[in-house]
Amino acid sequence: MSYTDPKDLIFKSPSEVKAFAKWYLGTNITATPDDEFSSEQEKDDFLYRRSSRLEVEVDNLRDININSACDTSYQDQTIFRLCKESHQPLSTVGSDRKSSRFNFKESALFKNRLLYLGQDKECCYGEIFHNDYMTQCYPEFEQPRADELPRAKYKIVEYQVSVPDILVVTSSSTFKALGIPQGALKDEWFELNLNYNIPSSSQILGAIARAHGYNGILYCSVRNQTKNNLVLFEDNVGELDLVCKEISSAPFDLDAYEKQLGIRKS
Repeated sequence: MSYTDPKDLIFKSPSEVKAFAKWYLGTNITATPDDEFSSEQEKDDFLYRRSSRLEVEVDNLRDININSACDTSYQDQTIFRLCKESHQPLSTVGSDRKSSRFNFKESALFKNRLLYLGQDKECCYGEIFHNDYMTQCYPEFEQPRADELPRAKYKIVEYQVSVPDILVVTSSSTFKALGIPQGALKDEWFELNLNYNIPSSSQILGAIARAHGYNGILYCSVRNQTKNNLVLFEDNVGELDLVCKEISSAPFDLDAYEKQLGIRKS
């Protein structure tokens, strides 16, 4: 048994879920060295947790019906991208360097070249810098540390986007149409990637959607659930600058914005 095409990732029973997990773990051995475990029992416990977590992520998609999913088209819709000033805003090179909600770079099966855009600047900021919200709970982080490196400069770019065939997962009815639970997109994918070297439900869904010809996914922001994000699959869209027309670009002062939010006080 082998899986080389995301279109094959359709499972109709728990036994098929277990079979895929066994195949994946057999072909993607954990990089955790044996000397990090204090005993064979500790190692066996880790491998059991790894297998169990992967089965849960795959089982979230067991009833998926991609052919009944809700879809939409963007026609001259305004949307934003927040990125470092030194970066090309429409570049997807970051997909090779870091995994993300719909991209698991460690596996060719789940790797996508993606461009993320947000409904507004607040939405863009929340997605990129959500870990900084820790400072609202831990006041000791409000003051800059003496050894803190200078922060990169950012810019906010406004686009007018026109793209057909976008998978929609923004409400309970759209999740129901697709046949997956809403929690499938809310798992903290980085914990699964970092600790277990396995893909999350959303990363698997990204591969399935791309393989079925969708140009992108419109989804509810995990950080601000009243707003939506858009992710585009470069492999399907083609030249991104042909569908994303730049309207404006301006510097984005992170420190000033965070003071406005009450995250930073100086």
